[in-house]
Amino acid sequence: MEPEWGRANGYKEWDYVFMPFKLITENATLDMLTKRFIVDADSDILKEDN
Repeated sequence: MEPEWGRANGYKEWDYVFMPFKLITENATLDMLTKRFIVDADSDILKEDN
């Protein structure tokens, strides 16, 4: 779902978290990983090349 469309239609905004599997360890918390690897839904990294 496109972020602009979601906002315009009253849907909750959300972001992506891309976590390298090698950094997911026994002592890594979801909170720590999320803060480190979160990608805003409006980010150009998520845009398709059309």
